Amino acid sequence: MKKVTKTYSGDEMKRYLGALNEQHGDNLQAIREMFEVNTKRFESIDKRFDKIEETLDSHTNMVGQLMVDMTEVKNGFKAKVSQDDFAKLEKRVVRLETKVR
Repeated sequence: MKKVTKTYSGDEMKRYLGALNEQHGDNLQAIREMFEVNTKRFESIDKRFDKIEETLDSHTNMVGQLMVDMTEVKNGFKAKVSQDDFAKLEKRVVRLETKVR
């Protein structure tokens, strides 16, 4: 089987290359537009993440402060006397006061 080679004139080649160039130009334009849309979407998502990060930092600070406050409350309770111990101490003081009088 023989290979058939067809020759094209300069005008046909120019027309073909022009159409090919136009098609690729349109494809590149569509890609460029999609890229711009995606860039805008990523920017808006990035702004949302910044807000979330600020809120998370705020909540982290609040939780830290709550932990400090709870530690202070725990230490305050350790320094206080229980009601049973206070009642015993009160009875002893009353007995001692009655003996002294």
